[in-house]
Amino acid sequence: MRPSNDISRLRNLHTLTRRYCMNRTEHWRQVYSAMPERPLFGDYSAEQYRTFPRYNVLDAILEGVEALVPEDFKEVESLRAKLIEAGATDNLMTRPPHNVIEQEAIDDERATFVRYVESIRESDLRDVEPLFYRRTLRSEEISSFWSRLDERWTKPGLFYPLNEKPEGVDVEAFHVSIFANEVGYRWLSDRLLQRGLTRVFELDEGGASGREIDLAFAEQPEYGASGGLEIWWTDENVSFVIYASHESSIMFGGWLLDDLRLAWPSWESRTYTGWDQA
Repeated sequence: MRPSNDISRLRNLHTLTRRYCMNRTEHWRQVYSAMPERPLFGDYSAEQYRTFPRYNVLDAILEGVEALVPEDFKEVESLRAKLIEAGATDNLMTRPPHNVIEQEAIDDERATFVRYVESIRESDLRDVEPLFYRRTLRSEEISSFWSRLDERWTKPGLFYPLNEKPEGVDVEAFHVSIFANEVGYRWLSDRLLQRGLTRVFELDEGGASGREIDLAFAEQPEYGASGGLEIWWTDENVSFVIYASHESSIMFGGWLLDDLRLAWPSWESRTYTGWDQA
């Protein structure tokens, strides 16, 4: 068994790297938000092109960093090497084609990240304030979740109400505003916690990405909470499902739907009829 201080050093190196990405992303988002808006039918300014690619690439890098589990490593330098490799992580927002200004911004941000990870000293690995848990799922985990969700609710059922509800599939959908006003996301998080769930699995539109995250720090399961994508929530055993669509709907299935029906006597008259439902 490794000494506890070795495990702490690994966790702290990982935490410092995550916090760097989060803080620097927030910095560049604030810089961008202070700029004049792009004209409706115009192009971005050179300054905008120098800015928004930076937080996009930092989001991608953070996904790569959070795919690493500190406890899987035996020594700090091995983890450091993998963190540096994570600096090359791509996602949809960082892949070519880019103009010259965008590419220079992306390359500069990746290089700055690598310099930061290389600069972390042994003394920096003491007394690091922990962050909430969030782990990027491996591709095989994502495939397993989708396969098991499909087996229980079928693909059309998983996309209800955008698709027709298949016969025999017990799911219900509501407008997000009606659910939020009449039941609330606090009820949702409390109910999951009462079931003993402290983490949830979040899957993204497109089926290629997902994460395991502390329930207490997860954003509300609604469209746009995960980089502007539709999302699904479930647990390790796929005993429930939540689907938040771009049409302002939120769908429930499994034991969570049973509990919702008990907690919301008027649910039948409040089911989803469209994005513009009052």
